[in-house]
Amino acid sequence: MRAEVIDLSEYPLFTLSMARELLPRVWEILRKGNPIKFYGSLERLELLRFVSGMEFDSLEKSDAYHEPVMLREVLRTFEPLEGKILIDATCGLGGHTKALSEKVGPRGLILALEKDPESLQKAKENVSSANVVFYRGSFTEMKDIAEKLGIGPVDGVLFDLGLSSFLLEGSGRGFSYRKDEPLDMRFDPSSGRPALYYINRLDVEELESVIRLLGEERFARRIARAIREERDAAPLERTVDLNRAIERAVRRQHLLKAKMRVYQAFRILVNDELGTLKEGLLKALQVLKPGGILAVISYHSLEDRIVKTLSKLPGVEALYKKPVVPSDDEIIRNRRARSAKLRAIKKVGDIDEALFDDIVGAVVPSPLPRPAK
Repeated sequence: MRAEVIDLSEYPLFTLSMARELLPRVWEILRKGNPIKFYGSLERLELLRFVSGMEFDSLEKSDAYHEPVMLREVLRTFEPLEGKILIDATCGLGGHTKALSEKVGPRGLILALEKDPESLQKAKENVSSANVVFYRGSFTEMKDIAEKLGIGPVDGVLFDLGLSSFLLEGSGRGFSYRKDEPLDMRFDPSSGRPALYYINRLDVEELESVIRLLGEERFARRIARAIREERDAAPLERTVDLNRAIERAVRRQHLLKAKMRVYQAFRILVNDELGTLKEGLLKALQVLKPGGILAVISYHSLEDRIVKTLSKLPGVEALYKKPVVPSDDEIIRNRRARSAKLRAIKKVGDIDEALFDDIVGAVVPSPLPRPAK
């Protein structure tokens, strides 16, 4: 299908003007299902993305590049970096890994962990540094992996909890409501149950609990009932099926956020993200040397609440009084950074595992249906 061409230089670089003049044309093209090819500066394309909220899934030349979130702030958090041994616990496509490897130099080392096999392969293609060791595995296993490889204790651990652009746009596993894909949502497609398993088997009360607690969605009850009504007619197996249920329950003005929250809720459930985050943070503190730094970039309040609680632990010291947030310039360049928060702590003493479970475990939402192992 031939792409329609839009020259961004024809439009004034003012947010309101761009929104009024350009967006109706873009929406009409996308509504027809046609791809779009943009000409003009990257800044104008990013501004269009920012004011519209669109991810441009149908672009012929899309934003498939990977820009690591708050890279400057992450590097500053771990400084000085020369010669350090670090773990990138959520390697993704390797953005942070690459920058950190350049800063630690030949005397340093980065252990890059990634659970998703396709993302890991792309990271290896993006990062060719000799001081990076890639390993497929969960960050809940980082202590065992580090010991197996003879690495550690380490100077720092980084978690970037955001969903990579590849998983959203290229994995085909139903992470985005904007695509017609199977309702899978597993980070590691070789283990666990897919989202459709829970969507089609949980009762209304369980569905409501998942959507309300993990998605923080106020229309959780309505959506849970709509899911049941839709699956009574036929199983919900694809994203369009789940979208239809949400659209049945929620008015148009609330629909976009409701879809985002419902997909977040089932993704967290499928991957047990909050439980594994709690476990992974403990492993990170255990593998850190005294004086080592743990830095975490979170993207929603459930994650941030868990990370924030770490500062209450004996044996750690918060580096920042408040979370570090992206600059306005970065948000315009990379809209996915808009909700990011960076918190960092320094390990100054021993970590009591039982106390960790009491303090951090208290903020992990429960009771919830847990994924089958």
